[in-house]
Amino acid sequence: MYKLVIIDDEKEQVEGVMKIIDWAQHEITICGTADNGEKGLALIEATLPDIGIIDIKMPLLGGLEMLEAVNKRGINLQSIILSGYDDFYFAQKAIELQTTNYLLKPCRPEQILQSVLKAKNLISTEKKRSAVLQSHYVLNNVVQFAIDYIKANYRNNLSLQVIADQVNYSPSYLSFL
Repeated sequence: MYKLVIIDDEKEQVEGVMKIIDWAQHEITICGTADNGEKGLALIEATLPDIGIIDIKMPLLGGLEMLEAVNKRGINLQSIILSGYDDFYFAQKAIELQTTNYLLKPCRPEQILQSVLKAKNLISTEKKRSAVLQSHYVLNNVVQFAIDYIKANYRNNLSLQVIADQVNYSPSYLSFL
């Protein structure tokens, strides 16, 4: 399940987003809501959500300022900005903060859902990429261990089988690596 937070000072907007869309059908759970940027920042720090639907103008701390704080804390969050302002500055700032989408209020539930699904796909792609990089990293270590073993034991009677036994791989797979 992907975790979603909704941070907006318009209670009707929050309730609408929560109730109109069947989030569970899309493997998404709402892990909290907040009605201002300060509470939103605390919520994000506490729940570490994957996706945030965030209003641009809120009391105490605006959405863009809140996202800057999230980024400074190193929290990875796909954000979707909701704004009642068709203002180039806000849109430009949202792009700088690498938001997934910038939606103008009032927005249809389909727009919100499509934006969240886009964010979910970006997260999924990044997780797959990270897994591939991690696998290239048991494998590079395995090869390095095998090379180090050979260097340390080259005077002994070495075979591919002996080295493969040291790294717990089959000789053919170690040879492939």
